[in-house]
Amino acid sequence: MDRSPIVVGCDPSDRSDAAPLWAADEGARTGTPVHLVYPFEQFVTDLDGVGPVVVPEYASRADAQAYVQAAIAVIGKTHPDVAVSGSVVDGSATDILVDRSRQASLMVLGGQEGDVGSLLVRSLSVDVAANAYCSVVLVLGQEPLADAPVVVALTDSDRDDQALGFGFAQAAAHSTSIRVVHARKKPLSWRKRRTSEAEEQVNAEKARLNEAIAAWREKYPQVSTSVDLVMGKRVADLVEASRPARLLVVGANTEVGLHELLQGIQLLRHAPSPIAVIR
Repeated sequence: MDRSPIVVGCDPSDRSDAAPLWAADEGARTGTPVHLVYPFEQFVTDLDGVGPVVVPEYASRADAQAYVQAAIAVIGKTHPDVAVSGSVVDGSATDILVDRSRQASLMVLGGQEGDVGSLLVRSLSVDVAANAYCSVVLVLGQEPLADAPVVVALTDSDRDDQALGFGFAQAAAHSTSIRVVHARKKPLSWRKRRTSEAEEQVNAEKARLNEAIAAWREKYPQVSTSVDLVMGKRVADLVEASRPARLLVVGANTEVGLHELLQGIQLLRHAPSPIAVIR
């Protein structure tokens, strides 16, 4: 039976093979084909009267085809058992990738950490993650530490349980541990509470979190699990929780509100680890 592919959004500013290889690893683990999509958009503009300029000027359609074929060759060499294909599609990158996400089991986007291109890729990732019909993984161009845990950040969304399932499966596949983090803003009355009352609230919340992950612990008994409740600024603590992490997994609400979207933008722009946004 045919399976919906893992779709990789290609971008020439990403000079590493991290995203295609991450997708290939996942394809090998799940028996899922990988399809590379290169959104190709060129337009002609006039810069200060100097005449027509083609943007982006670094890529022709032939270059785009060559880029895709080179990525296919890399996957074919490292993951010969994974079915891989690719295409160059004319149009807006966001529109193309969101449309392809309708038939995808997972969307993977890449980017280099610490360069100008990464800012553009991450901005694209925000748009895609906010509108995609499947889960989206952003893979930066650095190799995660072999023993780094998978971090699952629970955000009280309707996708928390799916985020846990994805995180546990990743931790089991890579023989690593999992850290479940629930970062909450401190209520206005927090400072007025006695220490014993505050500790009681934290313990009750940790008990609730342990109950929420009990079924996943039973399904993946080989995965060592820890639970942390962090009271403070939510985005800042989720970013800190991904230092170091093999993967940071967050659940996205079915209907993303302004507050959640702004949090997602900050996470995608600042978190140092690969991020999976579960939709």
